[in-house]
Amino acid sequence: MSMDASLRNSATQTLKTMEVQPGFLVLLLNVLSSKFSLPICQAGAIYFKNFVMQHWVPDTDKDIINESDRCLVKSHIVELMLNSPKQVQLQLSQALAIVSKADFPSKWNSLLPELVSKLANNDYIKYVLETFQEPMLKIFQQTCSLIGANEGNKEVLTQLFKSLNLIANLFYSLNAQDIPEYFEDHMFGPFENFLKFKNPLLDPPSDDQSGVLDELQAQICEIVGLYTNAYEEQFNEFVPVFVNTTWNLLTQLDDKPRYDPLVMTAIRFLTSVVKKTWHKELFNNEAALKVICEKIVIPQIKLRDSDIELFSDDGSFEGSDNDTRRRTTMDFVQGLCLHFEAQITEILKGYVANLLTQYAANPTQNWVMKDAAMYIILALAVKGTTAAKGATKTNNYVNIIDFFGTQVLPELQDANQSSLRILKSDCLKFVSVFRQQLPTEAFPVLVPILSRYLASDEYVLHTMAAHSLERMFSVKEDEGNLRLNKEAFKPFIQGVLQGLFNVLEMEESKENEYIMKCIMRVCAVAEDAITPFAPIVMSKITSVLSDVSKNPKNPQFNHYLFETLSCLITNICKAQPEAVGHFESALFPPLQTMLGMETCQEFGTYCFQILAHLLERRSSLSDAYKSVFPAVLVPMLWDNEGNVPALVRLIQAYLEKPDAKEVLADGKLDGVLGIFQKLNASRKMDHHGLELLGSLVESTELSVFDQYLPTICRLFFARLQDRKTPKFVQNLVVFFSRFVCKHGVEPLLAGMNAVQPNIFCMVLEKIWLPNIQSILTPLDRKLCGVALCKLLCSSPAMLQQPYVAMWPNMLAGVLNFFEVPAQPKAAEEDIDLLDLSDKSFSTAYCRLSFAAAKVRDTLSQVSNTRHHFASEISSFRQKFPNEFNQFLQNVPAAQQSVLQKYLQGQVDSNQLVA
Repeated sequence: MSMDASLRNSATQTLKTMEVQPGFLVLLLNVLSSKFSLPICQAGAIYFKNFVMQHWVPDTDKDIINESDRCLVKSHIVELMLNSPKQVQLQLSQALAIVSKADFPSKWNSLLPELVSKLANNDYIKYVLETFQEPMLKIFQQTCSLIGANEGNKEVLTQLFKSLNLIANLFYSLNAQDIPEYFEDHMFGPFENFLKFKNPLLDPPSDDQSGVLDELQAQICEIVGLYTNAYEEQFNEFVPVFVNTTWNLLTQLDDKPRYDPLVMTAIRFLTSVVKKTWHKELFNNEAALKVICEKIVIPQIKLRDSDIELFSDDGSFEGSDNDTRRRTTMDFVQGLCLHFEAQITEILKGYVANLLTQYAANPTQNWVMKDAAMYIILALAVKGTTAAKGATKTNNYVNIIDFFGTQVLPELQDANQSSLRILKSDCLKFVSVFRQQLPTEAFPVLVPILSRYLASDEYVLHTMAAHSLERMFSVKEDEGNLRLNKEAFKPFIQGVLQGLFNVLEMEESKENEYIMKCIMRVCAVAEDAITPFAPIVMSKITSVLSDVSKNPKNPQFNHYLFETLSCLITNICKAQPEAVGHFESALFPPLQTMLGMETCQEFGTYCFQILAHLLERRSSLSDAYKSVFPAVLVPMLWDNEGNVPALVRLIQAYLEKPDAKEVLADGKLDGVLGIFQKLNASRKMDHHGLELLGSLVESTELSVFDQYLPTICRLFFARLQDRKTPKFVQNLVVFFSRFVCKHGVEPLLAGMNAVQPNIFCMVLEKIWLPNIQSILTPLDRKLCGVALCKLLCSSPAMLQQPYVAMWPNMLAGVLNFFEVPAQPKAAEEDIDLLDLSDKSFSTAYCRLSFAAAKVRDTLSQVSNTRHHFASEISSFRQKFPNEFNQFLQNVPAAQQSVLQKYLQGQVDSNQLVA
């Protein structure tokens, strides 16, 4: 926990060394049960949880937790969890879940009795569900009765309302999962009265903090919101009363920050009611809708002085106003529009016109009016939205294009960026939200206008400008083409890039992910038109890379930085293949430097992807790559799981080159096979090991590795016997298929049978044939299909005992494989693969979209696998007519009928397999 990085690193290494020693876990538990400070105990609990997560279920044959420690942990963890502070309890509960998932009930049959005893000893269930409810209600009623007698006693009144707040919180907690039967018969009638209650003695000392009455009213709104959403039948008769009471309460509250939580929970309750069809009549009155708009919507959407003060800190990015009065009010407007779209739109458009008139009369003084008008339009117009597309469904009663032309564009064209900065930010957000709706001709107009805002020294403005530009550059037409294509974008490339790189010079935005993402998007849209600017872009990017590698702080910024590099490589080398040498010269030194730095170890996975990306564009291995290969095999690199996918791909890129034999000489093949052995032993990484081995098999001659086949097969069988998983079996079947397609059946058969006579027969019957239908990806199914054809029709060994007896079963499996299509994956929503906000982000391994590996079809000569099988089985019948007819006698009639279609060439041209 020290601020000294060297001290932290030393302590971390000491802990890593201690992890393998017996008693380490127990020692951690002792720390948690001792009287250390909370931060130390919390850090220890996190370490304990992470250790259990990583090692309780051993990923390899090596188990670093001995049985004695396991028993001690299981005997103490429940007691320790129940008696720990909340922060520690949270971590221990997660560790308990991991252990129980692995060991309960077979290895931990005392868990359930212990949990039951803890509950029974404290009588928790009975206390909460039988004993506590009625006393709580009585305490509530008694507390309420004391309020009238103490209306003038501030101290007593404050304590009474604190008690009421506790009771209300307990009530909410008891009802959060399901309504207890007791509460169905004892609804809290006084709740409504407290929403009407007033007493200046309960006002807080400051208007910046809620008072005890404000907190109670907010909790009551949470409760009635819960009942409205979860317990409609029980609460239905109370809804009209609470709607009217809440409605009246909101009209009485001003804009002081003390009321923020109350206002937001009250509006959320009204929103939950208005969305429900059976309650819409409560609002189905034009006069009522006008009052709602005037007394609730307009006041809450207007900016307050406190909001303006926070502008520079909070900004106005998408999603930044999730917990504000304005955001909850916009949700309320959208809820009203579900049933009263025409009426609400008409009413609020009148207010918009009035607000814009006030602004026009004195823009400097009344800019807040236009700000409110713009957010009303946003609330009204947006009916559906996604991160990738912005607004996807809009209100037909709102003319978005007209509002853009008359109110947004003129504001953005104003040369004075320092004036009305919040209004400028609103307009930038409008462009971002409605980018899909804006006409194509607006894009060339907007790009230079928005680019000027990159020069603003206001963090919010230059960031919002970059964000809006990047979102515009991602807009696609219905047919999938970019709305602003390469040719249309060419005139703007230099200006936009210059503005973006200038922003990165500003201290506040040195690692601004919105800026770097926009740079990446510019490179993507420009394609090879970026070539004239590539030297300066590369110089800037490598300079930034050098700076951030010293102390990486923003994972998203770093990811977009490497995406930009990979995008430049892809687009420029596609047009100029010889440019790969220039990229290597520019990138090899900084990449090698970063790989040797302790401060940026998370960059390793990116560096290896970039190296692979470059190598894949070469026709042969350069001296530089040959010198790097031994370092790629260093075991320490493979200890970092985040490096593994990228390193496997890098080795694959080596193996694909015609001069790969040179790097495999002098014992380097043993190094590659050693890596396979390490990955094969891991349930997390075994698929990478099989992928690496498959590439080795496809890229080299049989004579290079046939001596290793028996050893490799022993490793397979050990995994199948001790730690077989569906993932491992599926990938193993694919590997067998890759081997057979490249080298035939006999070498694989010989390698297996060298371990144990006739074990190939068992593998074929128990592993291979039963699992081929679980292979889903098209290229893998193609490999499996062609391999099955070789097994059935091209292998002399399959016509000998003991395999000849399996021929009818193999035929049945093959027919089933070809006739039953793979289960198709569900169609995915149109997702922007380059938008990290669309998905959880992990620094362990994050694939670079622009450096994606090319999919290699090693069987490109086979265009249709079913036709291929038809040809192969027909050839087999011609070569071995007697054997074929004999085999056919043991094939069921239904399958013989299917087989006849293939023999007669009556195969559907639809490709079901690949």
